Amino acid sequence: QVADIASTVCKAPSIEANAFIYYQCNHGLGHGLMLSTGHHLPQALDYCHKLQTEEDSIMCSGGVFMENQSSSFGLKTKWLSNKNLLYPCNSKLVDRRDKLYCYLLVTSHILPSVGGDWKKTADWCRRSEPGWVDTCFESYGRDVSGNAVQDPGRIRELCAMAGSGEESCLYGAVRDILNNNSRDFGAKELCENVQQKFRARCYFGIGSILGTQHADAAGKQQACAEFAKGKDYEDCLDGAGR
Repeated sequence: QVADIASTVCKAPSIEANAFIYYQCNHGLGHGLMLSTGHHLPQALDYCHKLQTEEDSIMCSGGVFMENQSSSFGLKTKWLSNKNLLYPCNSKLVDRRDKLYCYLLVTSHILPSVGGDWKKTADWCRRSEPGWVDTCFESYGRDVSGNAVQDPGRIRELCAMAGSGEESCLYGAVRDILNNNSRDFGAKELCENVQQKFRARCYFGIGSILGTQHADAAGKQQACAEFAKGKDYEDCLDGAGR
């Protein structure tokens, strides 16, 4: 019954019409499924897998993993480790379709476990499974943005501590800025002042969020034009899916 009901929760036309709202609905559903199973991670993920599309399932898994790390009601979970700080992402418990959001959130568990040490957190990211290191550093960037209260200068300072993960950190951070407020031009200030080698991906990150706010090409073009011009504008449009 839970699976049947869950598969319809986010399917109202008014929800599906906006990609950002649709994501938030499926993400919130993941939180709810984790709570309804008494914080049983495998069962909650199984419910996500029963949603109508793989995309729905992936978005839902993000809510499951976030609830696992930081319960809405202060509950404790057995699906975390204080020794293997990448767990459960690097375990057999999490199959490939669920790894994306597990790694996109994992540093929120790592960082407090290492006393807020950014360099130690970066070292843990470099220990991620092959193919998931950059994703871990995107999570690092999201945490950097939150820690910096979205301040561009502080974000650049903290992302520099990621070493080999600096580019992915900036990408994750700029996406977090706009996830909090899609009209926050601190995102533009951030990307304008990064090293040239990081600039394209930074503006791509801006576009990747702006693109969820607009279903039509004209809307994406207008949104990117407010944040970028020239090559930066093209990178933004690429991120927005043109």
